[in-house]
Amino acid sequence: AMMPTPRWQYAVIVAMSCFYLVPLWAADFPVMQDLPAHIEVAHLFGRVLASDPAVTSIYEIHRAPWPNSLAAATLAALMQVCGPLIAAKILLSCCIIAWPLAVAFCAVQMRRPPILALLIIPTIFDLNWSYGFLSFLIAKPFFFMCVGLAFAAAEKPRRAWLLLFALVLTFFAHALAWGVALFACSLIALLASGH
Repeated sequence: AMMPTPRWQYAVIVAMSCFYLVPLWAADFPVMQDLPAHIEVAHLFGRVLASDPAVTSIYEIHRAPWPNSLAAATLAALMQVCGPLIAAKILLSCCIIAWPLAVAFCAVQMRRPPILALLIIPTIFDLNWSYGFLSFLIAKPFFFMCVGLAFAAAEKPRRAWLLLFALVLTFFAHALAWGVALFACSLIALLASGH
């Protein structure tokens, strides 16, 4: 059985992550090259869903599964209750907190202490931030959730539905991260089966 993890370790991880919220919220606009484009896509996404004829005469949403759409859909939903800049900062704040927590979750599933996630906190602001790869920033935590859930499902197959759900969310977050997660989870399942 898995040993219970002291909650203080998660509290330390969240507290250390919160330091990265300060520059995000202090800046008038986050220094991210592609963020304005993501905000515009989210605005258009919301207008199409609202059946705005000025937008639907030009744009439509593909009916097939749409990878890399989670950022636009989430921003569009947040923009219904706050301005676009605040919506973007809220979503980015979630990415800041979720990244080390997902690594901590994965560590626990691999029978390692979650406090190891402190080692990746300096990677919160990486090249994906400067370029503004919002979809990939959202996908990074999902990738580690998938890997952690693959270990959990290998131990208790009843948890496989959680892994499936996480893989679907990863697909909508970023197609490349989904492909790598699918490969990693398949490898974990193969190794766990002993074949």
